[in-house]
Amino acid sequence: YPELDGRDQDAWHVSLREEGRLLAYLRVLPRSGGEAAIGRVLAVERRQGLGTRAVEEGIRVAREKMGAKRIYLEAQTYARGLYEKLGFVKTEILRSWYCV
Repeated sequence: YPELDGRDQDAWHVSLREEGRLLAYLRVLPRSGGEAAIGRVLAVERRQGLGTRAVEEGIRVAREKMGAKRIYLEAQTYARGLYEKLGFVKTEILRSWYCV
């Protein structure tokens, strides 16, 4: 399907696969000022650790490939515990989180 926001070419794409089957996916986008953003986080099955593994890899990619000092993401309320466990802190902006 066509890309909706035109940013896929600028992103690092992280996917977890097993025997060719997609288990989890996210993309890491560069931002200005040594920052990055993680977006489009999905896991085929919840509560299996797939989202955690994908976000951990996204953080690694943001730091190593983009030199990010701060990483942002937007989160649904149900995912708050996951992101807090991974070091993200809620900002004043609605649903915005950052990892230092």
